[in-house]
Amino acid sequence: MLALPVTLPAAEVINLKVGQSGDKGFATYDLAGKVGEREAEVFVILTVNGDKYTADKLTLTGDLGKKVKTGVGRRIVWDILADIPTGFDGEVVWNVDTVSDSVAAVGTDPLKSSLPKASSDSPFEFSELVARDKNTGLLWLREVSKDGNGVNFYKARGVATKLGNSVYAGCSDWNLPMADDLSKIVKYALEAGYKGEKSKGYPADYFNAIGFKGVANDYYWSAAGKDGTLGNTYARLAVDIEDGIPSMKSINDYFQFWPVCKPD
Repeated sequence: MLALPVTLPAAEVINLKVGQSGDKGFATYDLAGKVGEREAEVFVILTVNGDKYTADKLTLTGDLGKKVKTGVGRRIVWDILADIPTGFDGEVVWNVDTVSDSVAAVGTDPLKSSLPKASSDSPFEFSELVARDKNTGLLWLREVSKDGNGVNFYKARGVATKLGNSVYAGCSDWNLPMADDLSKIVKYALEAGYKGEKSKGYPADYFNAIGFKGVANDYYWSAAGKDGTLGNTYARLAVDIEDGIPSMKSINDYFQFWPVCKPD
């Protein structure tokens, strides 16, 4: 007798609603199961400003993963600052769905990451949260600043300090970079041919191409100059990412920032 294929029960995500409260994003939904189905596997993919992130790359809690019970009022919370400490501006699209047993049985993985990979000749080694400069050993935040929306000096320094207090990415010595450190990494871009409009692009284009996110063609705040110069009460050094040259700027100017950490 010919055995007919059996259609396995498959729960369905319905009534999906998303929003944000403070520094937390959230999604609520109902998980409607078929007759006799009491639980299902739920996966999540977030698209942030066009870039896709899977659940294993995000700080998500709540009703996701394996064995989520069917019923109403399921909830998922995303700790935004744990993954993007500097925040972001733009659109977030939530994709919340179920994984049927038939898909899992053939080994299909719906949670493959779309994060970019750095080329083998890059001066940086990338992990999910940071990039290590192979020459200096410094760890640079991979999700940089706010891509065009600057902040004043004290706000920039405060974000970097907060990272250190939370031992972000296993490192506690987070701060704004020295002006000389910023100038050095801009040199990587210049040496790679990113020197302006008539070349491959600007240095910011280089960093975004190799695996960083949100690098803007703007000035970046520094902690101090090479000789430890802090500036004064009203002005601090900022480095032009276009050419790596530092100059004094008012602390109330709105520029980008790129936290860096020296491993313990």
